[in-house]
Amino acid sequence: MLLNLHKQELEDIKNVACYSRQFQFLSVGLTLYSDDPAFIEIFSSIYQNFIQPAQPKNNILCYILKNGMLKSPVAVVDGIGYQLFEKELFFSHAHMIVLQHVIDAINDHLLIHAGVVAKNGRGFIISGPSAFGKTTLMLELVARGYKFYSDEFCALRLSDFAISAFPRSLGIRKNSPFLKNIEVNKCLLLKNIGRGEKFLIDCKELFPESIGSSCNARYFILLRGVRNKEHTIQNTIIDLALYRSNQELIVSLCKNAGIELIETCRENNYIIYRFLIALHTGLMNTFRSICDQYRDDIFYQEQVVNEIPDFTALPNIERLSKSQASLEMLKSIRNRSSKSKLLERFNGKNSQLLLTIGDFLRNIDCYEMKTGSLHAMAELIDVL
Repeated sequence: MLLNLHKQELEDIKNVACYSRQFQFLSVGLTLYSDDPAFIEIFSSIYQNFIQPAQPKNNILCYILKNGMLKSPVAVVDGIGYQLFEKELFFSHAHMIVLQHVIDAINDHLLIHAGVVAKNGRGFIISGPSAFGKTTLMLELVARGYKFYSDEFCALRLSDFAISAFPRSLGIRKNSPFLKNIEVNKCLLLKNIGRGEKFLIDCKELFPESIGSSCNARYFILLRGVRNKEHTIQNTIIDLALYRSNQELIVSLCKNAGIELIETCRENNYIIYRFLIALHTGLMNTFRSICDQYRDDIFYQEQVVNEIPDFTALPNIERLSKSQASLEMLKSIRNRSSKSKLLERFNGKNSQLLLTIGDFLRNIDCYEMKTGSLHAMAELIDVL
């Protein structure tokens, strides 16, 4: 939620935020200030491979204030103020805002929600929803000798379609088979909004010399599960989380035939509205366009996955058409918000982005893999 901060308040925040660290994310630099040294240290633990000793280029200035001065914690990013959640949600909320500003500023890479590993010069892009086991699968592959590039963002360089490493620290869930290899009492346990709790560890702490720098993609693999019986193939479900009730936004959405509000619930400091959206041509674009008008009231929006993973089954892998792979990749681009420099570079047209993705995939083998046992999935990838 945006704050109207006076010039003196902004100056006071800058004076109080006396702890700092600098980072470089691809072509975008970040200087992070806070009055809370713990925030700086936790953020640095996640992005320890991005810490920059010198002044970073294309610098974003960010101030995170946890204590004193105002009624609640605040973030100020390039002069824009945001009210932050308190207590256990403070870090996750502040991290979300900081990272979104960094992502929106990157315009020389496509940031695709996917993991990347490589072996013998062949890069594997592994995409799939949260909780589908991407991180665990990639750790299994790294244990077999693959190089690690990222488990969250596939950073596809637009100039030559090479993949740049984006090796932030891994979040290991409590049910991960790799948890036994971690000294959990020495790891940070983070509570992520909507993502559960994860132990934080750098990949090279598990597998020394495992992090690569750049690779060329050879395969795109989309993880699939079994269809959730609560969903139908004719509709998609979107969760829209708002900082506070906004009936004007809800009415604007629901007046469109094919968009229906089916559930409302409160989660801690925010409200979630669940919409059922018919798969009419252009209806999702209408939904996003309306939401863009209320961007500052929206905490996040997320598609509810209509599949669930089955890690006990026997997995299988099949060819995926280039057209379907292009659409899946487009949906997974994280730096194409209405305020992103990337979308500005493409004149605000997703059609141009789609053509670029098509060019990239021309020489890529595309597959979809039904989830199954970890060992069996890794074996299928190994024989490609």
